[in-house]
Amino acid sequence: MDRWPQSLRDLAGIIGADAALILAREAGGLRHYVPSRARPGHPWARLIGMAAFTRLCEHYGNGELELPRAAALDDLRPQIEDLARQGVPRREIARRLGCTERYARMVANAEPNAQCRLPGM
Repeated sequence: MDRWPQSLRDLAGIIGADAALILAREAGGLRHYVPSRARPGHPWARLIGMAAFTRLCEHYGNGELELPRAAALDDLRPQIEDLARQGVPRREIARRLGCTERYARMVANAEPNAQCRLPGM
């Protein structure tokens, strides 16, 4: 996490590293209204889980949150893919590169060129 922008580290301190990374990837770079109370039907509750969303609402509720982009973490993708091809365990990849184990797993297990494909192709 030391390679993460400070704002993403701050967010991770409130809702957890995995949840912060998911929000940054899915909604980063934009300003969002955070409701004062967490409700299970909210898209973010489904995305990061109710516990993390509740903590987010308790901290930022009834205000706006500008989510950081996780673009800097994209630089880790080639390194993660390379280490995974070498058979390095996901936990060790995360330790070496300073990312979460979940992120290392997500990148290493991704279908090749999945982000380049158009829906339905």
